[in-house]
Amino acid sequence: MRRFFIFVITSAVTIQLTFGQAVDLLKAALNKAKGQHRYELLLDLFEIHYESNPDSAEYFANQTLELASIEGDSLMISRALTAKGFLHRLEGNHDSTLICYQHALDIASRNNFREREKFILNQMGSYYGELADYGKSLKFKMSFLRMNKEDKDSIQLASAYNNVGLIYYRTGNYLRAIEFINNALDLKRRFNSNLISTYINLGLCYTALEDYQEAINYYDNVSKLCNEDCDTENLIALYHGYGLAYENSDFEKSKNYFELALKLSRANHMKLRLVVGLYNLSRLTIHENSLEKALKLALECLQIASKYQYQRWLKGSYKVLSEVYSRSRQFELAYDYQRKYDSLNEIITGSEVRSKMSILEQEVQESEM
Repeated sequence: MRRFFIFVITSAVTIQLTFGQAVDLLKAALNKAKGQHRYELLLDLFEIHYESNPDSAEYFANQTLELASIEGDSLMISRALTAKGFLHRLEGNHDSTLICYQHALDIASRNNFREREKFILNQMGSYYGELADYGKSLKFKMSFLRMNKEDKDSIQLASAYNNVGLIYYRTGNYLRAIEFINNALDLKRRFNSNLISTYINLGLCYTALEDYQEAINYYDNVSKLCNEDCDTENLIALYHGYGLAYENSDFEKSKNYFELALKLSRANHMKLRLVVGLYNLSRLTIHENSLEKALKLALECLQIASKYQYQRWLKGSYKVLSEVYSRSRQFELAYDYQRKYDSLNEIITGSEVRSKMSILEQEVQESEM
């Protein structure tokens, strides 16, 4: 995929550069830059390399960290550590991600860099959500929510409500999820913000509640908005949502939507979206009795989910593989994957997790009084 970068020369003039031209321009400027300008250029170089060349991206993040450490710039140290954490997150390096994020958060909190602290809290909440550690995810997301309430930052508060609602959705508390997501919707409508992700999340909740028509209504609203402004990630989420909503009434339509989501995810190298698509198509393919195809999809899902510790989808792949092997009369393998599913399901949604969520839920309710 060929990428282009837009550089603003003046308020009226912009130029479009290829990846190579952008790198050359930034490196030329870096040779003469000092102080804050040098920091920003190093982070710009990190941002344009992290997808295509992780080694170069880490080099520029380390350069930023080294420079900031020499000059004692705590804010820039925190930013560089966050960048390194984000890169390790993309690489599936769980321990390094959390070490970098936590160190960055400690520095931001200790120095009262409030906006940076909020940013990292949000990132850590999202990462724990990817790992299906919903207790910790909720803890960080609620801290992000509370800080934005204190700051009266309506834009970020809407994002916080939306994200907390998504955690409740993932833990099966759909009515509570709808409450939070509707809070986000109310705020977004007040300042005329983009409603796409909020509608998508409401669609997911109503699908889970088996109110399929209400879910489809929300997705139809998203489809209209996507005609004007819709990025690739939201478009994939829309196809995924439609696929779920039509699954019980129109099998072929559901399958077509899941295939569209999978195709876009693969083309754009979006690993988390890819495993979601692989899981859903593998489920549907079983019902067509195409066991060989279902097995191939589920094994690919398993491989990616294992590498990047996407626990929710790893659990799903275990369940699909258990069913595939059972239908293939390979009962020993079926039993093995069922045991793996049961074990991981207990870790993700077992009694200890439910207890932690209950305590956090009580804290949430008290904070809203």
